[in-house]
Formats: sequence, C-alpha cells, structure tokens
Amino acid sequence: MTGAAHPISPQGQRLDEAAAAWLARRHEGLGPREEEAFLAWLGADPVHKQAYDRLAHGWAALDAMAAVPRISALRSEALVAHPPRRRLSAQWAAIAAMLLLAFIIGVGLFARPDRLGPDDARTAAAAAPRDLRTVKGERSTMMLADGSTITLNTDTRVRIAFAPAERRVILLAGQAYFEVAQDKARPFVVGAGDREVVALGTAFEVRFDRAKVAVALVEGKVKVRPRTDVETGSGASAAAELKPGEQLVFALNSPATSIRAADVANLTRWREGQVRFDAAPLAEAVAEMNRYSMMPIVIEDPRLAAMQVSGVFQTGQSRNFVAALTELFPVAAETTETEIQLRKRDAS
Repeated sequence: MTGAAHPISPQGQRLDEAAAAWLARRHEGLGPREEEAFLAWLGADPVHKQAYDRLAHGWAALDAMAAVPRISALRSEALVAHPPRRRLSAQWAAIAAMLLLAFIIGVGLFARPDRLGPDDARTAAAAAPRDLRTVKGERSTMMLADGSTITLNTDTRVRIAFAPAERRVILLAGQAYFEVAQDKARPFVVGAGDREVVALGTAFEVRFDRAKVAVALVEGKVKVRPRTDVETGSGASAAAELKPGEQLVFALNSPATSIRAADVANLTRWREGQVRFDAAPLAEAVAEMNRYSMMPIVIEDPRLAAMQVSGVFQTGQSRNFVAALTELFPVAAETTETEIQLRKRDAS
C-alpha cells in the first residue's frame, strides 16, 4: 500500500504482532491466569501499552467505518500486502492480521483526510449502527467518523448511530469519555438509560451502572434531557444544563435529578489507568477495583466493609491493592483459584 504515513520497522512490526495476538486472545476470552500474564506484558514496557492501544483504536475505527467504500478498498489492499504470519495459530493469525490491517488503515486514513471523499463522508454519516465494546480490564480510545474521539473504560458497550442530521451514540453499559468535534448543524447526542446528553463541542463522561447514570462535564456545555429516540415512559424531569466541574446523577425510571460539584479530574482518572479513593468504604473501593479484574476481591468478613480507604491505585492491579490493605490495615488475604478473600486479621 503506498502513501503510508508511518512505516512500521521490523522491530515495531514484531511488537504490533504481539499486541495483535493479545487483543485477539482477549476478545476470545482469557482466564484469570492468562489475564495476569497479559497485564504483566502490558506493564513490562510503556511501548507495549502504546502498541496495544494503537491496534485497538485501529480495529474499532475499521469496524465503525466499514460501510465507507474507500475503507473497503484499503482493506483489500492491506490484506494482500500483509498476509497472516504462520507462527500464530490459524484462528488468531487471521484475527491478528485484521488488527494490523486496522492500524495501517487508521494511520493512512486519519493522517490523510483528503483520502475520504464527500461521497464517503456521506456514506459514513448514514452508515448502519455499529456496536463497539471493551472487555473487562481493557481501555480503548478511538476516533469517530466526524473527528470526535471516544474512550471506552472497562467492560463498556456503545452503539454508534450517526445520521446526516445528528451524531448519536448510545451507551449500553459501562463508562465512556467523549471529546466532541464541533458541528453546529449536527448535534452530538449520547443516550444512556432514559435520558440523553446533547453537546456541540465539549468534553464529558457518562457512566451507566445498572440502574444509575452519572454525567460529568469537563469543559464546554451540555444539556441532559429525556430520550427523544425511544419511548421511555419514565416521566423523566425537564432538561438540565451542566457547567464544567458539575456532575448530574439520576436513577432510571425516576424523574429525580441531582446536580453537584465534582472533582472531574479525579472522576476521569481511569483514562490514565488509575482510581483514587478518599476515605471510601472498603466495600465501595473493592467494587470499583473489581470492575477491572478477572480475579475478583471478596470481603468475607462484614466487619471490614465500612473500613475507610484512601489512595491512588492502578486499575487491573488487584494484588497490589490487596497488598496495600494487608500492609496498612488489620486485613488478611487468601487467594484461591477464582478469587481473593479478605478477612479481619486477629490481633496477636
């Protein structure tokens, strides 16, 4: 393929192949020990994470824009130029080749926007809805067809449903951060539960946990209102506008809405792979850490649930979190094949 913006060196290609293999295996599903091996590989060198995120980005972008004719042509070119490597298993090799292809297309297309013509842009705008997702412990940032970016946190699913008059994204589960490209003619709308967030050019996050949704505004201005694309029947309250540094929280099927000041930098710390607790009950802290790990932490002794925890911890590093607990508090931990159990340590 000609005109590539960033040729891949042999060393870089080997790294991308390893990242592609891990991404393929994670989408197939990993056990607790395999997940630990992946996290160890990811944390061994910053370039590992960069390669993994780069390929995840390209894969998501390829899937989201598959209806564009030029994308289909580039896909065919890249498959001929970069056939699967034999050293991977047959199934993983095919998936890894597509992941490498997605990166090549992502770099070539987004570095050269002139390659996406007006007809392609209109096709992308009216493309059929596409679902994007991350698995537990995964985080992925991708560029949408309009130039906006979306970062998906662990175990998150979204549906992209762009149309000529509206850019709509539906958060089906999880947590996502949006940086919206300004387009006054096409509002950017994020639906979650029975409400939707309307923005023109701004940055905000939405978290959808079972029966509760939280919207935090980082910059710009957004309006939260009842959904207009589906019948909710919830009697949701009238529209409310947020200012930077505010968070709006509501329960599903309830008109009640709460707006409060929030530390949005702390709320969005997950984008750097961190969580911060300020005198949080251990039960709450454990629930948050479990969002990112295949090896859950279980509080076996109810006397520990209300114990207050403070500190900054790496997402997906449950063992390090537990090690800190046992070092600083009267907590004992026991690891089984499937979970890490916490009990109150008896005074000796």
